[in-house]
Order: sequence, then C-alpha cells, then structure tokens
Amino acid sequence: RVFSDGFISGDAVECSINLQLVGEACFTNPLIVAVTEWASANGDEMTPTVFLSIETDELRHMANGYQTVVSIANDEAASKYLNTDLNNAFWTQQKYFTPVLGMMFEYGSHFKVEPWVKTWNRWVYEDWGGIWIGRLGKYGVESPRSLRDAKKDAYWAHHDLFLIAYALWPTGFFRLSLPTPEEAEWYEANYPGWYDMYGKVYDEWRARGCEDPNSGFLPLQWFIENNHPIYIDRVSQVPFCPSYCKGESTLRVLEYNGKKHSFSDQWGERMWLS
Repeated sequence: RVFSDGFISGDAVECSINLQLVGEACFTNPLIVAVTEWASANGDEMTPTVFLSIETDELRHMANGYQTVVSIANDEAASKYLNTDLNNAFWTQQKYFTPVLGMMFEYGSHFKVEPWVKTWNRWVYEDWGGIWIGRLGKYGVESPRSLRDAKKDAYWAHHDLFLIAYALWPTGFFRLSLPTPEEAEWYEANYPGWYDMYGKVYDEWRARGCEDPNSGFLPLQWFIENNHPIYIDRVSQVPFCPSYCKGESTLRVLEYNGKKHSFSDQWGERMWLS
C-alpha cells in the first residue's frame, strides 16, 4: 500500500484499521486539535469553529474502528494478521502525516504555538499508542513496533521536508518563505541543533540571492552542487534526501518489472517485499 490506499483498498477490516483505528483515532487529534490552536493564534476565527465541529463526528468514527477490532478478536483466522496490519497502517500514514502536518503548522504560521514534536508525542505516542491501543491489549492488540522509530520523524522529519519543499517551490507554482531570524531562534530553542543542520543552509541560500528572482539562483542547485539527490518514497509519496536529513530516512532501492522504486526506511521496504 501507499499512503491513503488502505482507506479504500483491501478487505473491510483492513480499511477500518487504516481509516478508523489509525487515520481517525491516531491522527485527527493532532490535526484537528492542533490546527484550531494554531489558526486562532494567527488570527483565523473560522477554522477553529469548523474543525471543532468536525471532531465530534470523528469520535463516532473512532468508536467504529474500536468495535471492528473487538468483533474479530475471537476469529483466529483474522486476528493473527491484526498486529501486522496495524503496524503497516500506522507506518504508512505517519510517514506522510508526521512531516507534512508538522511543516504546515510550524513553517506555515507566523505566530508559533506548541512545537509539533510535543503535540505529536502527546496525541500519537502517549494518547493513541499508549492509552487507546492499551485498551485493546486484552484482545491481543499491541502498539505498532514502528512507533519508536516514528518518534525520530516527529522531531526532525518536518524540518527535512521543508528544506526540500523550499528548494522545489520555484518549480511547483507555489510560494514559500525562509524562516525569519525570530523564527530561527524559536526553532533552535525547541529543536537544539536545528541551525547547524538547516539554519546555516538557509543563510547560504539567502546570501546567494534565493529570495531575488534576478539572482538566477535556485536552492535546488545547492542539492545538485553538493551531491544530495532527492527521491520520492514509494510508500508515503513524500520526497526525501537520504544524504542530508535527520529524520528516519535511509535510502533503499528495489527493482520490479524493470522499474526502480525508492524507499526511505526499513518498514516501507519490508511491506513491499512481503
């Protein structure tokens, strides 16, 4: 599966695990609760009203996912695949949601609220992976084995993604802005080591005129000049640069029917091979 495939492909149980047990029970809290807070802090009064209403409906969907697991708990033929399907569903979705949501919140807002890593840790790692899945433990359900690796993505993956997104934006018909000095201080305070990995690169790009179209410099050139190729992860469909990143990304390339497919981690590769 690639990201979102599990919502509409496979049998009813697999779809429920992907959509209701993971997509809605795991990621709608950090998405909806956090987006209302960030939107309000940046002067958006409509989004909090709409999204808080949406969240009430998501609660019903979460309950459906819980009951799906309970309904197959005593079916040995189905339950023996449950933890594997849950791990696959979680990793496929977190590999997209974790960097994309973090980038949208922190790099898409001028006024900062809570660091994304803290939001993710509270709602995904503690609330969902600990409490929510813990309630299903009596039915043989275990927290995804990949949850620990996902914590590293929660800390750095959205910074990795923005570096690539900014480098690509002139070719993609959308506009991004480099972090201001005040924002850079906020990133470094909440993610120690941010400047040495990302901030100094942005300073170099700014010095070379990336904000002035007349300079002729595109940040994408920096990746080419420094031999940092960019790939697209086959599972999450998110671009990654394995030679310049701090998230959970290491390049694996597999060939199938004469075509090469790139993967950014062992979990995605394992799903493909199985």
